[in-house]
Amino acid sequence: TVANTTLNNIVYQTSQTNYNPQYPQGPPYGNASAQVDIPLHSHVVITKTVNNSTPNYGSTIIFTVIAHNNGPNDASGVQVVDNLPTGLVFVSYLIYV
Repeated sequence: TVANTTLNNIVYQTSQTNYNPQYPQGPPYGNASAQVDIPLHSHVVITKTVNNSTPNYGSTIIFTVIAHNNGPNDASGVQVVDNLPTGLVFVSYLIYV
């Protein structure tokens, strides 16, 4: 997906024709180009932090996952999947919207 950029599309016209003495190199062909500006729609940024990166065995650690839309438009259908590292046990979660 490309956003907040300009795409350039250039078209070259070619053709298979019979020999014409008026155009020994072939008929003159044109080309065309167009620019399309693609605006930035939504821009979801996800950050993850942990309150203790070197926990002792059996201690509780808290992961904080934040999904923030830097916009400018709304983001719909966004899903965040955060797999728990091996060896950890899931206890609970809170969601703030």
